[in-house]
Amino acid sequence: MKALKLCLLLWAALLAAANDELDSWYQPPESAWVKRMSGVAFGEGKWVIGGENAWKSEDGTNWVQTREGFGCNKVIYGLGQFVAFGHSTPSGIRYATSKTGDDWTFRTLARNEALSFQFVFDGAAFLVANNADIYRSSDAVTWSKVPITLPEGNFRGASGGRYWASNLQGLWTTTNLTDWTKCDINSGFTGPVHYAKGKYYSAYGSALYYSTNGVNWRYVKLEKGITSFAVHDEAILVGAGSEILSSRDGESWTVRLRDLNSRFSGLASNGRQVVAVGDYWAFFTSAERPLLAPQIEVGIRAVVSIKGGRGRTYEIQSREDAASGEWATEEVLQVSSEDFVWTDPKPLNNRKIYRAVAR
Repeated sequence: MKALKLCLLLWAALLAAANDELDSWYQPPESAWVKRMSGVAFGEGKWVIGGENAWKSEDGTNWVQTREGFGCNKVIYGLGQFVAFGHSTPSGIRYATSKTGDDWTFRTLARNEALSFQFVFDGAAFLVANNADIYRSSDAVTWSKVPITLPEGNFRGASGGRYWASNLQGLWTTTNLTDWTKCDINSGFTGPVHYAKGKYYSAYGSALYYSTNGVNWRYVKLEKGITSFAVHDEAILVGAGSEILSSRDGESWTVRLRDLNSRFSGLASNGRQVVAVGDYWAFFTSAERPLLAPQIEVGIRAVVSIKGGRGRTYEIQSREDAASGEWATEEVLQVSSEDFVWTDPKPLNNRKIYRAVAR
């Protein structure tokens, strides 16, 4: 196993809360063993990441690799265990279970049980669905078939005590998989349905749909396709391509983190901290409450971008070592615009890291 000490390196987004306290997003060193992370979950005081390899952390900062060649992407916590699903194999759908995130037991759903599948936890059981059929399990070991009674219906999601399916007539919802109510939209969803803060959320491409009753839906159009979702404190988070956005009402969205080289496929929160993962070394963890403007972004060319901090004073700091050492002041400045950019004028050291601190 390899221990990974997360540190601020090359990229960081420092977000100021209302009391001027600054919190941070950190990215680990660009090491080959952290690439292609696809899913993350939090449960029982632990973070677990799935993808090419499996990782575990108890604080979101110090990580231990628990399995090489993991190959299971989406990770969900429920009923006292982590469950991670991978890809289809000749014998079926490969998935793994673990109560601690350390030792994993690999299992297979027979191929005829789940060809093209969705995998969700509805608050009471794990569900795997292949278009017209749902397989339910309370232990992620034994599965029972629950057919969708909607004629020609294809499963679209489950959350907050409701299920959704679509057919040629449009999108339908039910609370018992028997009595179906027609929704006011015709298309199905391209992502799972989430229930948070009294609303249902799902996505169709770059359109984020939201509803208070699961029947009547509104949507807001984002710039990029939605790839992940999480609830943090009073805010909703989505990963949309290379960006992470937050909203408190589902209607107005603000970019909180941007990594142009990555696609954020997994988000999770424990209410105080957020972990975001994706392809191409996209592996970020935050300090507490990282959701309020202004947004500060540090780029690979030592460019610090401060968005929404006009009129405030910041100290730009740097240090030579990513994991330890004293912070040195580069410059103290007052932000003069809503989209302010500071660039280090000196030759760059590729191990040098930067941060912005409110004064």
